[in-house]
Amino acid sequence: MGSGVIEDALRLVKQRIPNVDSIVAEEVRIGVRYAGVRLSTGDVGLCYSFPEELRPIRVARGAGTLSGKPAIKIACMSRSWDLSQSVVGVAALNALSQAAMRIGINQYRISEGGISKSIRIKRSDVVVMVGYMVPIAEAIRGRVKHLYILERNPQLRFSDALPDTVCEDVLPRADVAVITGSAIPNKTIDRLLSLAQGAREICVVGPTAGIIPDALFSRGVTMVGCVKVLEPHKIMRIISEGGGARALSPAAKFICIRPKV
Repeated sequence: MGSGVIEDALRLVKQRIPNVDSIVAEEVRIGVRYAGVRLSTGDVGLCYSFPEELRPIRVARGAGTLSGKPAIKIACMSRSWDLSQSVVGVAALNALSQAAMRIGINQYRISEGGISKSIRIKRSDVVVMVGYMVPIAEAIRGRVKHLYILERNPQLRFSDALPDTVCEDVLPRADVAVITGSAIPNKTIDRLLSLAQGAREICVVGPTAGIIPDALFSRGVTMVGCVKVLEPHKIMRIISEGGGARALSPAAKFICIRPKV
């Protein structure tokens, strides 16, 4: 069984998209840094492919047969505890989420740009970042009382970062929590959000955070920072050629989403 966030997102896209079963995955790619699914609607969903955990990259079950399948069936792979399956499933779920968001667009306040400009922080804040997102960390550092950075990958755990297992201790102390969208496919998102409930601002960020945001807002998230794909075919080529988050910019733009109050 998948996490609560994933189950809610699957339910919401099924409810909101008419004839969701007729939408097919026209293209499925698993790149070095990101997996991507492009739908018959033109929507694209991305998911971090965890190269540090799935090296060498594992072939998804059913490889060679995914393109042409109903997108909702692929999205249900997001429930899997097999990370290689979950990555493809979350990419499909994120693609369907884009279609669902268009239908409910009036429910959101959307601004362009990364979260550094939109995050609500104070000089007195304790900020906890789960996942070392260097550009965001550098934008926040020096503007708050303390910045804790938690990172699972030892290769990315630089001098000021702590292992992510410290989350049980430091997240409850956060005034602001910034959580990587990669916590969705690896099934840590629900626990992290429960630990961060005392925070004034809770942000889930990154290209993997393209899930329908209602599933996050209902759990206390105040802002989602993700990407809006502008050129579907180009972005699929970028991820196929090993592009990371920064390489996506010619084909996508960063946006921030908040619920309308």
